[in-house]
Amino acid sequence: MSKFAERLRETLELRNLSQRGLALKLNVSQKTINHLCLGERYPSFALLIAIAKELDESIDWLVGLVD
Repeated sequence: MSKFAERLRETLELRNLSQRGLALKLNVSQKTINHLCLGERYPSFALLIAIAKELDESIDWLVGLVD
């Protein structure tokens, strides 16, 4: 499992935000967020930026470059 998937799931849980809720805020499908959370896909750079902004987390932390 990718560090990104792990941290995305962790952040959603800590913020009590569902995959569906994040998907609605980012205007993507829940299936897209599910694939990201399972580590089956990686986000495009534009989606990664949008996720980081929405969750108020750094991209470096989300992708596992820093702890």
